[in-house]
Amino acid sequence: GTLVIACWCQREETPDKPFTDREREELQFLYDEWAHPYFISIQEFERLMKVGMAGTGKMEGIVGEDWTPQTLPS
Repeated sequence: GTLVIACWCQREETPDKPFTDREREELQFLYDEWAHPYFISIQEFERLMKVGMAGTGKMEGIVGEDWTPQTLPS
């Protein structure tokens, strides 16, 4: 079977590309105004799924995809 998870994510923050002050302000606005849980990146979701399912035999071939372009019109 296939499991699809759709959610709001933030971009991946790395030491080479940390969040700008503006990005931090925009995320904080979303957290404050809409009571969102904290966002994580698509890459972090993929890592969590791989680690969480490792050795269970329950899920294989876990991949993450960015569908931002397809969802922008909505």
